[in-house]
Amino acid sequence: MIVAKLSRVDVEDRFFSLDPGEHRLGLDFSCEIALIHPDLAPEHLTLKVGEDTVLIMPKPDALVRLLKFSTGQVTTLTPGEWTHWYLGDRLMVADITIEIEGVKTEQVKQPLHRYRSLTASRTQLALACPVAFVSIVSAIVFDSEPSAPAHVGIQSAVNLHTEKADPAVVRDSLINLGATVTSLVERGDRWYATLRVANAAGRLRLKNGLAALGLPVSADIFVDQTIREAVDLELKNLGVTSRVLSQKDGVVTLSAIDDPVLHSKIVDTLTLDVPGVVAVQFEGVFPIDFTALAKHVTGIWDGANPYVVVDSGNIVRPGDVLGREAKLLNIAPGYLLIEMHGQKKKVLIQ
Repeated sequence: MIVAKLSRVDVEDRFFSLDPGEHRLGLDFSCEIALIHPDLAPEHLTLKVGEDTVLIMPKPDALVRLLKFSTGQVTTLTPGEWTHWYLGDRLMVADITIEIEGVKTEQVKQPLHRYRSLTASRTQLALACPVAFVSIVSAIVFDSEPSAPAHVGIQSAVNLHTEKADPAVVRDSLINLGATVTSLVERGDRWYATLRVANAAGRLRLKNGLAALGLPVSADIFVDQTIREAVDLELKNLGVTSRVLSQKDGVVTLSAIDDPVLHSKIVDTLTLDVPGVVAVQFEGVFPIDFTALAKHVTGIWDGANPYVVVDSGNIVRPGDVLGREAKLLNIAPGYLLIEMHGQKKKVLIQ
């Protein structure tokens, strides 16, 4: 099995396996290895993986460098051309470095220096397993600051060991370190917390503070600034005009979109693909026109298991969204009861 180690200054290393086949690496979430980093292209490079070989091909205009272990020299790879990636070589993309284990050693005349393993023991790889890069599209979010979060998206784990602490003391200590505590659960002799901070500097202060306190806490730390940057990039990838108005404690507020299908797609994409996002809401809602919504209804059944048919051919039942966040509450002879943004109204249907 070929194992890759992804490194960045002041960020914990991540490990993932590379199955045989081709894998795209880039900013776009359609890539098998998606890295959210402002200096990457949507599709930055392609890896061709064999049983014990890996080839690299940069995309046009993508800067990719390779530090050759055999010579100690850095080579800028040519876009559109395949280059072998051997044991000990370091692939450099922006300020990210990737090494691999499980591939062949380059055959050269001069003797090679002893290669230092990537610490790919079974135990260590098992700890890395939650990062599923291959076959499942996942994303690593890299802040513009080196002290960005460590795990997939924007998380980091802090493991400390000491005697059992009082819950009020633990919560107050975390708050005093500048964290917003969104969850705190006791399991055995440890506490597991979900914490939020404003920026990467706050995250670093929090990690240092946790280490100094020595509390028995394992914490997932989310950074508001990094979440917002990740959401901005996602909206760009989706090609939508909506923009981020605010982001606080995982609740993202976007400017209005007058398209119910796109609205739902954005909500689903952000909550699934951007770690730390718990809710997505829109501001600047357009005026409600219940009559216009009713015009999209082309058929109605108000008997047992009532439903309406809209002009797209879809069937909408009570409790479903009729359009533009309008919820169909009830179907009665001659009218529909619709709720939208807290307003309820009977809409006559002919």
